[in-house]
Amino acid sequence: MLAAGAAPMWELDRLVKYTGAPVIGSVMPAETAILTTASNRLPPAFLGIWGGVDMIRDPYTDAQSSGLRLTGLLTADVTVARGAQIRLITGIGADE
Repeated sequence: MLAAGAAPMWELDRLVKYTGAPVIGSVMPAETAILTTASNRLPPAFLGIWGGVDMIRDPYTDAQSSGLRLTGLLTADVTVARGAQIRLITGIGADE
């Protein structure tokens, strides 16, 4: 429950408040790579997909040009079960 007069808090704001700023996004520097290995035929990470792709129709954004904007939304979770099987390689192709 919220305290009297308290404003609601977004989940991202709550995460930042208690854990610091998370890394959000999928962009890595060009000189960085992720190396993974499978041990005993088990992958180091798992991807869980919840449902399918939700298509959102937006007829208003591009209405002046008779356009229709479609946005696809996929809800998924990724967990790293065995972090020892993952290495971040940096400095690939960097000038020495």
